[in-house]
This record gives sequence, C-alpha cells and structure tokens, in this order.
Amino acid sequence: MSSRVPALLLLTALMVVTVGGAAAPRKTPVDPSAQRLERKYGKEFLTRLKALGCTPTKYVYALRLTKVGLEKLVEAQYEDALYLFRKAYGIVASPNLLFYRAMTHKGMGRPLKARTQFLAFLREVPRWTLTRVVPGRIARAKKEL
Repeated sequence: MSSRVPALLLLTALMVVTVGGAAAPRKTPVDPSAQRLERKYGKEFLTRLKALGCTPTKYVYALRLTKVGLEKLVEAQYEDALYLFRKAYGIVASPNLLFYRAMTHKGMGRPLKARTQFLAFLREVPRWTLTRVVPGRIARAKKEL
C-alpha cells in the first residue's frame, strides 16, 4: 500500500499540472535539413520547395541520389546513374536531372533518348525557380541537339 502512495501522488501532480496549470509552450522540432537549406539558399527557398510538394529532408535525399548518380555517370555505370537520376527526379523535378539523364543516355549510345531529355531540359529551364541552372548546361544542351 505504501508503494502506491508515491505513484498516486505523482499521478495527481501530473493531473494538476496538465489540467489546472498552464502548459509550457511547445517548440516544434527544428529540421536540420531545413536549417542548412535556409542558410544556403534563404527563406524563400523553403517556401518554393514546399510549393513543389517536397520537404527539406526529401530534397537533401534527392541531392544525395544525384551526387551518387553523377559518380556513377563518371564511372560509366550508366544503368545505375540513370536509376538514381530517375529516383531523384521523382522527388524533385529539377531540369538539372533531365540534363544528367540526357548525358547518361548519350553515354549509353541512345541518341534519340538523349535528345528527348535535352529538349525536356531546355523546355523546363525557364520555369525552374528553385535553384540556379548553370548557363553552361543550357549551351551544352543546345549544342547536343
């Protein structure tokens, strides 16, 4: 019976604090991915990212997929590169990924698929507002056509 008393006192104290007392304001957990992206690109970036239906964590994951995909492209592991670029594009539809896919198809000896991706890249660039598209890529895509 004596072991129940501390438990009952604790339960009663919790009820008084949660029911009668003012609850301390809860801070929402800060997403470290969001913090990094905000520092790098500014607050507007996160708003535009949200409008695309992408979370900061997913965006960072897409960046990782892209990085590994580029490594695979350089190593001429084209199937792996293409898979990674497609997966990243499914998360965030960046025209840069269309360019990388075009380069991958070119490396695979698929000129028609490469051309289709280069054209898609050039079509999407003017609408892309999330990040900067390297002007050299635009020139390169035009040259590849």
